[in-house]
Amino acid sequence: MKPQTDIVLWCLKSGRHGDNVQVEVLGNALADRLGVHPVFKEISFNGFAKLPNQIASTSTLSLTADTILSLQAPWPDVLITVGGNIAPAARWIQLQAGGKTKLIHIGNPSAPHAWFDLIVTSTEQPLTLGENVLTTDFPMTFTPAEQQQLDHWRAQFEYLPKPWLAVLVGGSTKRYMFDEHAIEKLALWVTSWTKRTGGSSLISTSPRTGKNARELLRQNIGDSGFFFDWNPACNTVPLQNPHRSIVGLADEFIVTGESMSMLAEACKTGRPVAVLALNEHPAKRLKVMLRHMFDVFKKDITKPKENNRLISYFAQQGRCYWADDSPNEPTDKVVDDIDTVAQHIVKLINS
Repeated sequence: MKPQTDIVLWCLKSGRHGDNVQVEVLGNALADRLGVHPVFKEISFNGFAKLPNQIASTSTLSLTADTILSLQAPWPDVLITVGGNIAPAARWIQLQAGGKTKLIHIGNPSAPHAWFDLIVTSTEQPLTLGENVLTTDFPMTFTPAEQQQLDHWRAQFEYLPKPWLAVLVGGSTKRYMFDEHAIEKLALWVTSWTKRTGGSSLISTSPRTGKNARELLRQNIGDSGFFFDWNPACNTVPLQNPHRSIVGLADEFIVTGESMSMLAEACKTGRPVAVLALNEHPAKRLKVMLRHMFDVFKKDITKPKENNRLISYFAQQGRCYWADDSPNEPTDKVVDDIDTVAQHIVKLINS
């Protein structure tokens, strides 16, 4: 058996921002446990990615030429992937490695579960149970900000009256609408909170928020505290993105209800978390129902996401509360599934 410090760990980032965050978090956590340096690779797809994974099977058919060139030996002992199009490429990489690669997938692989050594999913996206399916309460999210980041942003926020309210803003999805009505509702809630507590808001927008939504937010609550206007360069320059520091420094939270990742970040702190309910697109809801009816004929499928049902479930546990309801006492149980998943993978490696 290869010593742990000699293990080659690849982490393929091929999904949406929130999915790639989970790859980074799990990859770094596992690397720390193994004492190795993770290799992160950006994966791009071509038009063949629309083919069912069972047809693409074990191949690089769906990958761009530049991506294929980036996949070179030494081949990984452990491969972490995410997204519904990556399964054929993951199996191809495993083939190049002589079959030795442990395949770890985050979320629904849209492929037979037997293709993978471990599938890590969350209650947000439940899968058919099996020996190689590990279900966590929440998606895996960023670990807390480093002390240097916290100190930097604490100094930036010092002029603002406490307590501090983190306003974690997502945006519209295929299913949920973050429209003018939702923005107005959020603004009223934040304004009421600041008047009641005498505190300030720390507003963190995201890639999903969109320019128009950010402008409306700024007009409505931009003067209630600090406003972070997300931009593509913020993650490439040190100390330019305050999001993790806002999570680490806030006394309370309100989170838009389409993002289980942001909810997990907030709940992980053990502090009070309000959730703003978002309305569903009527046409999209019908489409989801029809698609699910069709999917019952497939194997190893995921169930439709039901954020509202899950949030109500977590509210009953005291982990959060709906913004329209009265605050509850936060639970003492802090969400931290990352270490559990990393331990599980280490056992797989050593088995």
